[in-house]
Amino acid sequence: MGITQTTRPFNGSKFPVWVVVFRGALGLCLLTKGILFISNTAQIDVMLQSSRLGTSISWLPLFIAWTHLIGGTLITIGMFTRIAAAVQVPILLGAVILVNSYGINQGKAFELTLSIVVLILLVYFAWEGGGPISVDEYRKNHLI
Repeated sequence: MGITQTTRPFNGSKFPVWVVVFRGALGLCLLTKGILFISNTAQIDVMLQSSRLGTSISWLPLFIAWTHLIGGTLITIGMFTRIAAAVQVPILLGAVILVNSYGINQGKAFELTLSIVVLILLVYFAWEGGGPISVDEYRKNHLI
């Protein structure tokens, strides 16, 4: 049985546990990156200045940091997973296209690879949702 056949039913019986582990790891990765960006906003400024955007958008570094913080927390616990993942997708697309692709010759191949993996996982969870072990599933079954 393939991966798509085991993840389609949302009754919890055939949903693989590793997907829940990946959701938690993805959320913690985004949360950690948000904490790093909040503690060092100059890092985002440098990354944006080296990209095509330049410094024309002054609110973007704080928006990225807080979106990672809030979205990472929501994805980790599985609350509003689809919305939280969908909001993160444009930020990661920007990271892959604008920021990391220009630094690949400067030893940033790991960051580019990590950004691509995170982007793929975000698209997956925006499509599939949080799974059976999530606040979304609890709310759906308990009508709160």
